[in-house]
Amino acid sequence: MVPTELVEELRGTWGPAPVDPERRVLWEEDMELLAQVPALLAKKVMGEGTPHLSLERDFGSLENLSRFQEECIERFLTERTPETLEELIAEMTEEPAWSGLFGSFNPVQKSRLRTRLAVDIADNLALVMVSQGHREVILRLFSLD
Repeated sequence: MVPTELVEELRGTWGPAPVDPERRVLWEEDMELLAQVPALLAKKVMGEGTPHLSLERDFGSLENLSRFQEECIERFLTERTPETLEELIAEMTEEPAWSGLFGSFNPVQKSRLRTRLAVDIADNLALVMVSQGHREVILRLFSLD
């Protein structure tokens, strides 16, 4: 079960809901599915790890990495800015909650970390979305329409 607050935030970000009752029901289902994505992503990372072993090392644990990715996707789905995943990752890695992990990194190391994170999150997100099999959510999330 996903937190009601997250579903409400998604409705505010992805709204307004369609007027047509049939499309409105589908839209509500989409919001429920989208609200599940961050937790599913974290579960995937915890269960399967990452092909980028240096990410686990840089974050200190797989748990920290999965929590970062969960928070990142939740923010990406509920906020209009930053517009790209890469921008959001750069912003989040500079926030106090995470910056302490990378304090000793030089600018090149931070850039490489962010690139690996973007690839890892995008790959995990794509796999989670495909596993959900909901065409409308995939189209909306990846702007394929």
